[in-house]
Amino acid sequence: MRIALIEDTYSCAVEIQEQLKRFSQETGAEIICEYFSGGAAFLTHPVSDWDLILLDIEMPEMNGLEVAHKIRETDSDVLIIFITQMTQYAIEGYSVQAFDYILKPVNYYSFSMKLQQIVSILQSREAQFLVISSPNGKIRLNLNDLRYVEVFDHTLTYHTTSDTFSSTSFRSLGKLEKELHSTHFARCHSGYLVNLAFVSGYEKSEVFLDEHTSLPLSRTYSKSFLDQLLAYWRNTAI
Repeated sequence: MRIALIEDTYSCAVEIQEQLKRFSQETGAEIICEYFSGGAAFLTHPVSDWDLILLDIEMPEMNGLEVAHKIRETDSDVLIIFITQMTQYAIEGYSVQAFDYILKPVNYYSFSMKLQQIVSILQSREAQFLVISSPNGKIRLNLNDLRYVEVFDHTLTYHTTSDTFSSTSFRSLGKLEKELHSTHFARCHSGYLVNLAFVSGYEKSEVFLDEHTSLPLSRTYSKSFLDQLLAYWRNTAI
């Protein structure tokens, strides 16, 4: 879990980091936390770098609510927990879809309960989203919008319902196939991994997504692909 901690009081930041370390030791959750002393410094980083943002509300120059509004301009999904001494300020946080708030001084038991909820949410999200590296930074793709992935010259190109994204990261098509083994993606060719939800039909050597898009179906992958496709069609017809 990647956490950004934005807190202008250093002693409070240290206390929270110690509690995060304790939670990690007790639960086995992997936590990477980066500390920022103010909102301006944090906003120089892509919001998609984080799973959770712990955000102090009462800060000089730019308060937590202002930072949260900036975050929501580019990311509607990242989880935000406000840190505050005043409950009435925290309530305002729901206008920016904050997940929750914690009161200072931070009580470990209540904080750990919220963290456990966050872990559960992130685990469920992992099955629905894929984070890729692009030349412009990281992009989080909704798997329900991802039609197919192709590889050419060590570059993976992700074709979604609205756009295409290319990535030259360490992830190979074979590795991606393993990552998505529990989802409805199947290999139809050495160079293609397709979302079965978008397959409209097939012929001996071709898979059809729509009237304008078809992908090759190779002899090597034909049997396993068709087995997965027909099983998917049967399951979704129930």
